[in-house]
Amino acid sequence: EHFLQKGIPYQISKTENIADEEHIINMLVLIEYLLSPGEERLLARILYMPYFGFSSLDIFKIINHSQKRKLPIYSTLSNKTQLQEAEVENIDVFTNFLEKLSTWYRDVKAMHPGQFFPILINESGILEYLAKQDDNYLQLNNFHVLYDFLKRHLRSDDSFDFQRLLEKVEL
Repeated sequence: EHFLQKGIPYQISKTENIADEEHIINMLVLIEYLLSPGEERLLARILYMPYFGFSSLDIFKIINHSQKRKLPIYSTLSNKTQLQEAEVENIDVFTNFLEKLSTWYRDVKAMHPGQFFPILINESGILEYLAKQDDNYLQLNNFHVLYDFLKRHLRSDDSFDFQRLLEKVEL
C-alpha cells in the first residue's frame, strides 16, 4: 500500500519450491521408477502422466485387468495378449512406451546423471508437452533450476547420483 501511495511500481512474487511443481514431481517419479522398476504405484502414476499419449480409459482397463488377474501392471503392459484381453484400444502406444522405458532403465544405470537427465526430459515428452502450454516459462525454468542443482552436486561430489538427488529433494 505504501508503494501505491508513493506511485512506485512493484510486483509481489512468491518463491516456489520447485520440488512442489507438478512436472518436476513427474520427472522425479519417473527417475524413481527407473531406479526401482518393481514399484507398481510408481508405474501406475507414470501411466497417468500427460506426456505419453495414453487414453485414461485404456489405463483404467490395464490397471483393472491387472488387479483382476493378480498380475503386476508391467506384466500386463508387456504382453499383447493381456492387453487384448483387457480390451485396450491403442496397444502400440503402450508397446512404444515400454521400449522407451526399457532403454531408459538401461541408460539410467549406464550413463552419467548429467548426460541422462536432458535425454529423459526430451524422450519422455515432458519438454514437448510444456512447450505447448501457455505461460510455460516458469515451468521450463524449473527444469533448468533442477538440472543446475544436479550439475552443481555432480561437480562437488563424484558419487552423487539420482538416488541422492531424490533424497535431496525429498520426493
